[in-house]
Amino acid sequence: MLDEVVERLEPPRGRAPLSAYATAALEQADQQARAKPLVVVAHSAGGAVAAQLMAQAGDRVVGVLGVCAVIPRPGRSFAATMPLPARALLPVMLRLAGTRPPDGAIRKGLGAGLPEDVVRGLVEDYAAESRALFLGRTGAPVLPPVRRYLLATRDREVPPAVQRRSAATLQAQHVTEVTTGHLPLLEDPDAVLRELQELLDHVGD
Repeated sequence: MLDEVVERLEPPRGRAPLSAYATAALEQADQQARAKPLVVVAHSAGGAVAAQLMAQAGDRVVGVLGVCAVIPRPGRSFAATMPLPARALLPVMLRLAGTRPPDGAIRKGLGAGLPEDVVRGLVEDYAAESRALFLGRTGAPVLPPVRRYLLATRDREVPPAVQRRSAATLQAQHVTEVTTGHLPLLEDPDAVLRELQELLDHVGD
């Protein structure tokens, strides 16, 4: 099921700007239901895409759920939201080494807390993204009426302190903590589904 979702999303890569990720998400949504209100679930660097999407089409977004999401302040980037020294080193590393981490880093970061067969799949399927996903500056988002955040306390990729700042940037009305690593959808899917259902219930109010 998860693989099918990923295949259908087909995010832009190469040298695509951050705005192209937001545009691609809108186009994918419109293939299902053109011009309908949107509920956005943003994970990790997808928080930057969500912020840009809210800047480009905020009038359509009625709810956002951030899941370990890095949500930059207006005019800032994913990299600029990280703590020092990562904030200074990440742009240099991305330009020199690209956006695909070494296999060992994927195992220790994304794979923390997950079974070995799942970790192998993460390593094999990890695809490099455009540097602009991490370095592109977001526009000024139009915040939707319903905003929630799921914070993973054992996340080795996005420190909990960064997640808390991101939740504050989103002005999340509710923050739920889970004791998982960076991929709660795989480690504690029930918690993610509960948060999504809560979001949808409040959007419907």
